Amino acid sequence: MSNAKPLHSAAQSAAGYLYQARLALAECLRYTYKDTGIEIAIEKFDDVSFEKDGSALELLQTKHHLKKSGDLTDGSVDLWKTLRVWAEATKADPSLPGRIRFVLITTAQAPPGSAASYLRPAGESFGARDAEKAEAMLMESAGGLQNKELEKAIVAFTGLTPAMRRALVDAIEVLDGAPLISGLESIIEDRLRMIAPRGKAALAREQLEGWWWPRICAALQAENPGTVPVLEVEQKLDDIRDGLKRDALPLDMEHVDPSETELGSLDEMRFVRQLRSVGIGANRIQFAKRDFVSRLRSALPLDKAESPLRW
Repeated sequence: MSNAKPLHSAAQSAAGYLYQARLALAECLRYTYKDTGIEIAIEKFDDVSFEKDGSALELLQTKHHLKKSGDLTDGSVDLWKTLRVWAEATKADPSLPGRIRFVLITTAQAPPGSAASYLRPAGESFGARDAEKAEAMLMESAGGLQNKELEKAIVAFTGLTPAMRRALVDAIEVLDGAPLISGLESIIEDRLRMIAPRGKAALAREQLEGWWWPRICAALQAENPGTVPVLEVEQKLDDIRDGLKRDALPLDMEHVDPSETELGSLDEMRFVRQLRSVGIGANRIQFAKRDFVSRLRSALPLDKAESPLRW
């Protein structure tokens, strides 16, 4: 007798969590080299969130189905559970819809004419967006749903004042038919093509993900849910691009994080003093030091790249 578990068991849950982390990386590439003040988090404000100066800018709910199963109908459990999270957040802070983008990213498909189909982003490729119609359809659906699992979600959404509910629906975007977790590889590679040398986007993705997974794990293990600054991602992308451009094989030492002693020894160097003089923050100075050490190691013979104390 087979002991195999059905798809909608541990494998489904595991894939969902891994999807959040990989999607966070794919989405953060939209911000690289554009706004270094953005920070990324998982399971902090939402499944995935983008924030600046401690305030959320985008809240992403992710719904991953291993076989792209399910439709995002007006009575969908995925849809209503998402609405509950955002309705409760809006009730606690009615200003959120006016300054935050709420995004539902799902591998399921919104049927034509469904409420979710009218909440896709505006544009020819997404069809006609009509938030007012979507809200009316959701309220009508709420009156007929008999699913006890959704009772709290229905109460949270319908319990908002009309103005709060309309503001929330206006701020929602539904991105349905999203790629499965394996399909995110090509999304990440497409967003790396302007950064990586020609023909090396796949290799750049492998190196970036090799750094990303332990980094996001460290953020999750922080006492409070930690963030990953876009600036760190940019620094890693710079390292990867430089490494892929070199004809010679990269030195192993180049990819070893410098110790605090090494970084401390740079405090009196001219570039550090200059950064301090113009008011650059401590975190960004640390990134600059790490970048300096990394670039020096890539340029020096191994015996001269061991420690900045020998410069």
